[in-house]
Amino acid sequence: MLRKVLFSFAVSFISVSVSAQIQYIIGTGLNASNIRSAQIDSNKTVLGPTFSFAAIIPVGTLQFKPEVQYSQRGYVIKTGNVGGNINFSSKFKQVINYIEVPLEIVYPVKTGSGHFMIAAGPVIGFALSGKTTTTLTLVGNRDEKVKNIDFGSGPAQLKSLDYGGRINLMYVFNGGLLLKADYNYGFSNLSNNNTEQYNTSIGLGIGYVFGSKKK
Repeated sequence: MLRKVLFSFAVSFISVSVSAQIQYIIGTGLNASNIRSAQIDSNKTVLGPTFSFAAIIPVGTLQFKPEVQYSQRGYVIKTGNVGGNINFSSKFKQVINYIEVPLEIVYPVKTGSGHFMIAAGPVIGFALSGKTTTTLTLVGNRDEKVKNIDFGSGPAQLKSLDYGGRINLMYVFNGGLLLKADYNYGFSNLSNNNTEQYNTSIGLGIGYVFGSKKK
């Protein structure tokens, strides 16, 4: 399924490129991610990198920005004094690597020598891999267990497909330097059982805009 989506994206991207001059964005950044859940009390965020490539396609006074992005998402549960024992603590960390395809509508606002880009739209994510790390500490002795996440439709598996929405605020300087901040809100429950897991994250990034706008 991932191959089909990426192939369709590539065909559409090339078709538009032939008929119009567009701009491109390469970027990197950092996500602070967590999950929303009524059953899981996640009290720590996971910091993970992002790498992206996007196009800016003029559509009248607005712009269309399809993108392909690699990102890490997850959450951490950290507890101390477990069972009243001040010498025993535990930590559970889940990290999933995604290829994401955001499809955003952009409203550009000219300000001085640069311009703001206010964007919003849906995001589809495909899990590439993931792992959980469980760490138990007793009287200074650490026991760590790492397990690969199994994706599928079984009750002990997580769903590989994620989808949600993203709000993106970007500022492009005259020379092409881009700064951005985004908020991602997941609509897909990753769990196959009665436990809810919805991705959410705040991201900061930097990038570079190149290419020519359509005249």
